[in-house]
Amino acid sequence: MLVAQFNLISAGVGALLALALITRREPDSWNWRFLGVLLLVSVATVSIMVLYETGWIENYPGLIGVHTPMAFLVGPLFLAFVAFSIDPSRRIQLTDTLHLLPFLVYVWWLWPVYTAPEHIKISATLNAFFNDSPGYQQTQLKHMLALLTHFGAYIAIAIFLINRAANRPVLPVIVWGAIGIWLVLAVRFVLDTFGNWTTAGTAMVVPSAISILLLLMGFISMRQQNSRHPNGPRYARSAMNREQAVALGLELQKLVKQQRLFLNSEFSLKELAAQSGHTRHTVSQALNDGCGLRFSEFINELRVAEARRRIITASARPNFSMLALDVGFSSRTTFYTAFRRHLGLTPSELWQQQESV
Repeated sequence: MLVAQFNLISAGVGALLALALITRREPDSWNWRFLGVLLLVSVATVSIMVLYETGWIENYPGLIGVHTPMAFLVGPLFLAFVAFSIDPSRRIQLTDTLHLLPFLVYVWWLWPVYTAPEHIKISATLNAFFNDSPGYQQTQLKHMLALLTHFGAYIAIAIFLINRAANRPVLPVIVWGAIGIWLVLAVRFVLDTFGNWTTAGTAMVVPSAISILLLLMGFISMRQQNSRHPNGPRYARSAMNREQAVALGLELQKLVKQQRLFLNSEFSLKELAAQSGHTRHTVSQALNDGCGLRFSEFINELRVAEARRRIITASARPNFSMLALDVGFSSRTTFYTAFRRHLGLTPSELWQQQESV
């Protein structure tokens, strides 16, 4: 009982953290909003798991089966958080909605359950869950295997994107938190598959472990989000004052432009610190606090300006995929997104305008 209460309290705290992330109004905060929605979905899923394990689900028949499709939103939301952290200028596209298909398929499959009379749902659920129905166990194992495969694939894609990105602002702890949740689910799946090791007591360990990981991810996310505010407490203890930060920020901008460091797709804040002879923290303060610049936005703006210069001076239509790589972008998609964000049109549209002049 105490473990169940801990899980529900943790879920409540996680929900408050999620709402705090979702309601932040800073620009380019879509990554934290996605993480907030991820936390909300996760705490809702954990809460319903607790209701099942304790038998309290019979008091809330409307929640029966709700957590099953919700679990398939975790992977897409986690990937969205990573993608928008790597490229804050990214915008949601129509093709992104395809990631919702597994969730929608599960909703369609369980629709008869959702629309069934309450007394039938309660009777069938309690009979299957507490009498260890073989059919129910097999269905649960198949569901768990599908979830592990689905979530594991999204984690792998996220790690791949992070490793490819020149700017890597995603906290390793958050990524490791997602991996930790996957491992907890995997251990539960193995124990249930190769032997009935899960008892009424140990079953509560799964939502407990997930609750702890979710709380860690939420608190660390809030701390990281606050530290990104240019005038926040991040630099409160720095020995460099505002005037010095402004001067160094201008010097760093000049260095990047003169040596054309932005053309390197692997160029990062760490590399700029090495090139300038300052610490990464000092460089970050000079750009953020001194000049009001975010490193990724500053670099992308220079890359877009260089791409624009090459397009308007070209004698023939450029190969835009090659141009994206030449000016430092890691992909054509990232190039087009940043280009439209800064100039309000795509590279192709700019070329067509130049042709018509």
